[in-house]
Amino acid sequence: MNVKRLLSCIAMFTVFNAQAQLTLPPQVVAPITPIIDKLPKDLSDIRQGLRDNVVQQQQQLSKVGQRLTKPLFAIPETVAIKAAGGKHILREVITPEGDIAVEREWVLLGRQQDIHALSHPDITVVDARFLPSLSQWVFTVKVSAALDEVSRIRDTLPPSLSAQIARNHVYLSQSGAIHGDPISATPPIRQCEIPTRVGMIDTQIYTEHAVFQHIQLQQQSFLEEGTPISNIHGTAVAGLLAEEMHAGSQLYNAGVFYQRNSVSQGATLFALINGLEYLAALQVDTINMSLAGPHNPVLESVLKTIDKQGIQVVSAAGNEGPAAPPAYPAAYASTVAVTAVDKANAIYRWANQGDYIDFSALGVSVKTAHPQEEAYRETGTSMASPRVTARYACALRSSKDRARAMTQLIEMAVDVGEIGRDMVYGYGIIQK
Repeated sequence: MNVKRLLSCIAMFTVFNAQAQLTLPPQVVAPITPIIDKLPKDLSDIRQGLRDNVVQQQQQLSKVGQRLTKPLFAIPETVAIKAAGGKHILREVITPEGDIAVEREWVLLGRQQDIHALSHPDITVVDARFLPSLSQWVFTVKVSAALDEVSRIRDTLPPSLSAQIARNHVYLSQSGAIHGDPISATPPIRQCEIPTRVGMIDTQIYTEHAVFQHIQLQQQSFLEEGTPISNIHGTAVAGLLAEEMHAGSQLYNAGVFYQRNSVSQGATLFALINGLEYLAALQVDTINMSLAGPHNPVLESVLKTIDKQGIQVVSAAGNEGPAAPPAYPAAYASTVAVTAVDKANAIYRWANQGDYIDFSALGVSVKTAHPQEEAYRETGTSMASPRVTARYACALRSSKDRARAMTQLIEMAVDVGEIGRDMVYGYGIIQK
């Protein structure tokens, strides 16, 4: 479902009734299959022009951005990641396009037999695995310096594969450093009265925190053994999700982030794909992605596949500032993009803006869980998206229909800024 186009016209259409289909495997909270095939077909085409507008605005805004001061969350310098014993894990580089990626690594989606097309003296297959839930093979390859350019590597592959390969980009978490002194946690007021199944892509979580006592929490790492990690960002995001979730709910975390430095975490495209496969297999209601990075056709393809399975992805809008280009995966048509506001409903000063913004939520000085304390305060669009993720999951469980769930989100949103949807707040603020 192209959720951005649906959100653009949902107020103009009557949502069609649909009969829910439930599967009942032996989970406490059974997966749900929302029916969306009775929606009008035009909904999939209504927002086509808006993405073109974003591309045009990107060119204009990048010129404006050159005249602005550097944002608080500017891209950190590249790093070499090593295990505790000194073993090399990966080395980051800045691509010609200005993005962070793993040095000379590319990721390809295809079929098992496509590995034969990778038999080339300048290409080494690093990893090849089948993703059952996505029904595709994913290959990670290392190329020579001579082949490390988009047009060159695509010219090396047959036409059927050339559009399915992309750099192994690195995506960054979207919150700032913890600030202030430790604070006492306050009992949350849970909004949802139905158990839900929520997935998240993040760092590892400190599972012993008291905020998780009422839910079932499961996580799996998708990093090479010995990779340096942190559990601060994931614990904060999971804490915000848990506060909204009913007792007995299930939260599944794919641990994909490595620790870049004391305040920054990175996740490779390859790790993201494997984490998304894990969550798709669990048939979660929705997936929270509090991260941002460049456009990548392989990631876009994977997210389209997950969307077709009825799983809604919600993502942080990005912390690069109002003049920054669109951040991904938030800017993809299938993804709900969430920006951050403060307690006075003012937009977070370094939040990305654009046609792709769908909703806003509190993301400035947010009280949330921390591995070493009851609670700390965090800031960033990473802290805003969990609320929308949890509200969507609850609405889906209640309505068993994706379009109705989106309608409920719009009805919850408090319109601020320009009347109606705008490029700053989206449809409005999802409040406590």
